[in-house]
Amino acid sequence: TLPLRVIPDSLHSRIVVKCLNHIFVPLIQSGELDFLQHRSVCIRVKDAQLSLRLMMADQRFTPCINTLAPEVTISGEFYDFLMLATRQEDSDTLFFQRRLRRQLW
Repeated sequence: TLPLRVIPDSLHSRIVVKCLNHIFVPLIQSGELDFLQHRSVCIRVKDAQLSLRLMMADQRFTPCINTLAPEVTISGEFYDFLMLATRQEDSDTLFFQRRLRRQLW
């Protein structure tokens, strides 16, 4: 995880939003993610010591400015987020097993 720590979180956020916008095209176009419009989210990858901040605006994910407090923080280990992203684990399982945690502000 050391190489990930030397790159600023803001750059990680920009890379992640590009990936999310590509991966979630069908969900964005269908309106399934409209509930995220103008809501700030922090994704904290504990073992990599990363905090990714993003939001939905104009039907796409965008990096979130650091002065905007996140409405929710989702934290977990890199492996668990990888399992979620590759659909090898579902979010309910990861939350019920407390491998992913949610904190509302």
